[in-house]
Amino acid sequence: MVISIRSMKGERLGEFEEFTLLAVRALGDHTYAVPVQQFVEESTGRGVSIGAIYAALGRLEKKGFVRSGMSDAR
Repeated sequence: MVISIRSMKGERLGEFEEFTLLAVRALGDHTYAVPVQQFVEESTGRGVSIGAIYAALGRLEKKGFVRSGMSDAR
């Protein structure tokens, strides 16, 4: 799954969603969930499950903050 930032729609975000969105922004367009997870863990000093990252990314996508898609294996 490739993740990139789209235009913001003014939705309110929870703290974890904010950290996740910051990670996507810092890592740039076309990042993946694992680097996002690592960034959030390093930034917060807390362990984060990959499932929590996917859930947050799903909420962010539903709110219009990011979009995702499948890409070819590298």
